[in-house]
Amino acid sequence: EDALEAQLAYLDDQTGLFWTDNELPSDGSDQAGYSGGGLGPNLEAVTGYRGGEGTFYNDSNAGILGSFLALADIEGLAGNTARSKRYREQAQEIATAIQQHMWNEELQFFCDLNKDGTVNDYLGIGGFITGLFASQVYRPGGLATQQQAATLARWCADPEFASDYGVISLARSNPYFNPDDWKGYNSSFDMHWCNQVPAGLYAHGCYAEAHTQLFKLFRRLGENGGLGPRYRGEVYQADTGEIVPDRFPNYPGILSALTAVIEGVFGLRWTEGALTVEVHAPWPWAHLRHLKIRGSTLDLVLSADGSVSAIVDGHEVAKSSDGKLALPWELFDQRLKDS
Repeated sequence: EDALEAQLAYLDDQTGLFWTDNELPSDGSDQAGYSGGGLGPNLEAVTGYRGGEGTFYNDSNAGILGSFLALADIEGLAGNTARSKRYREQAQEIATAIQQHMWNEELQFFCDLNKDGTVNDYLGIGGFITGLFASQVYRPGGLATQQQAATLARWCADPEFASDYGVISLARSNPYFNPDDWKGYNSSFDMHWCNQVPAGLYAHGCYAEAHTQLFKLFRRLGENGGLGPRYRGEVYQADTGEIVPDRFPNYPGILSALTAVIEGVFGLRWTEGALTVEVHAPWPWAHLRHLKIRGSTLDLVLSADGSVSAIVDGHEVAKSSDGKLALPWELFDQRLKDS
């Protein structure tokens, strides 16, 4: 809470948005003249082409919104009703501000706000983060309306972002675009954000493009050796999908890919009272097996008629004909106690 409260100094009264402070130098030993301490970018090494200090980054603001929502839930669980209400109101205020100031009507994309209050033409992964999955623990997870989400889905197939291996992190028309970018966030595929585009599309009902992006994602992983410990690619080349040399050791690359399945295809969400399921797969063979939840093992089994069965530790505990389930935590906790 103290960390989030510290960000309030970077809240702009005019727009209701948070401006971005300086980024840390690439070389941690060289911090001469560095004065940053506030809100930084979600993506590393992007300030050079996104405006730098004083700019309002759309994805950073969307991330702050998610923090407000999480703290609202935490304070609610702790019985601090007034604080919970305050955080939820702040989340709504920033959501309104993002829609008002950061949706570029001409480009039909979430862009950044310049220091002078004008929306710029930044086309990058940040816009997908904001629209589709900035607060992915909540459904749907992004700020996009149904129409905006459909527009972002079309951007996924646009030559600016399209690839045989997914959605790249920077529009090809950007003068800073480099398919061999070493960081990943600046042009090519990074191990985290690019992998979550399919899950965001699923959550916002853009199923056709979500299916396409899911298969592209796993093609990229498959052609690089799958999900094994030797092939945890952190950055992938924008055109070939190959792991950029020396960028192997990153476990989150695997986790975010699995998110596309667990939270995307099967729509799992953790709520206070239950684990909720909302299956988006058109394939009856797409089963989820051996997912560890609170010491138990969860299987989700689909049928050709569209129904889904939930099996906990080998026992069927629920079944639904519409692909939606709410599995109370007691189903998992009891088995944990019994063991």
